[in-house]
Amino acid sequence: MSKSLRPPPEAPWAAGLLTAGLCLVAAGAPLAWTRLVVAEYTLPKLLALCLGLLCAAAGLLLSLRPGRPLFRSRLDLPALACLLALGASAFASQDPLLSLLGQYNNYAYGLWALALYAAAYFLSARAPGPAQRRLILDFALGAALAVSAYAVLQAAGLEPFTLSAELPTGRSVSTIGSPVHLGEYLALLFPLALQRALSAGAGRLLGMLGLPLMSLALWSTVSRGAWLAALAGTAFYWAFSGRPRQSLSGLPRMLAALLLLALLLLPASRIISRSASASDIGRIETWKTAWASFAGSPWLGSGPDTFCEIHRKNRGDAFIRAMGPTAHSGDAHNDLLQVLSTTGLAGGLAYLWLLAALALEAARVMRVPGRQDEAAA
Repeated sequence: MSKSLRPPPEAPWAAGLLTAGLCLVAAGAPLAWTRLVVAEYTLPKLLALCLGLLCAAAGLLLSLRPGRPLFRSRLDLPALACLLALGASAFASQDPLLSLLGQYNNYAYGLWALALYAAAYFLSARAPGPAQRRLILDFALGAALAVSAYAVLQAAGLEPFTLSAELPTGRSVSTIGSPVHLGEYLALLFPLALQRALSAGAGRLLGMLGLPLMSLALWSTVSRGAWLAALAGTAFYWAFSGRPRQSLSGLPRMLAALLLLALLLLPASRIISRSASASDIGRIETWKTAWASFAGSPWLGSGPDTFCEIHRKNRGDAFIRAMGPTAHSGDAHNDLLQVLSTTGLAGGLAYLWLLAALALEAARVMRVPGRQDEAAA
């Protein structure tokens, strides 16, 4: 009598390992930094990413079952296309080793780092269920609170950690290493803090603490782009979360949060109105350099993370007059120009495909009952 073959039972600890690894990615990478290595901010974060992703990948492999597809997200193909374009561009790069490993002073745009980010997406898209996804997001928000608290201390002139570097132009860098990148990080998570603050449950305390702390930290970056991004994210969340149609009970809290952000930004008005002509001229000239680089290598670009070398060689006289003879830019200060100049049309088309797929997937998920609120955040 033959026995029917049955798939082995689910291993809860394998799913737990996947979730734990992703929690380490969400919280460990933003918080990791030490001056014991040359790249004090970037290398520790990449190592935290690697450790978390190894745990998550082990959990995913151990939880795979026959017949369960490995690729199941609508973003898988465009993300894979981006990685293939990056790989081809790195292979044809003007400096292949640099494109592979990146520069790693306070940022990382090399193929290794970008592949880690892609792996983080791939594994996050396979989180076991809603409870695990919420836990991962709560870890991300908890880390943002710690990062924000440190930024606020720096803005107040206090430096509790002797390992940190000097503040560039007095702007907070926290554990991120750059005021611009700190602003980007906080603006990304600000709508999530708002969503948690307006929701019931254990995560509400994180949101209530996060809103004022992250607002102060955003102010301390003196990054106009980050302020606008946080406001845009807040407006998007409120428009697409479904809250206005569900109830107006959250409207006073929403208005209070926006008022709080406005009041926190008000003291920076003098800084905002500072003469930014030199910086603005520098960015415009950097855009020109990026476009000229793309025109010179339109198919695969100059290679990932080579923009600094491009700019150092090809910066114009107007940039030098505005920013000084030793100044140069590590990136194009524009996503599309960065992608086009370093990865060419191959990378640019793949990136646009990814953005379009992301927008379509977001629209789809926000129509799923019960997921609209968190998906909008």
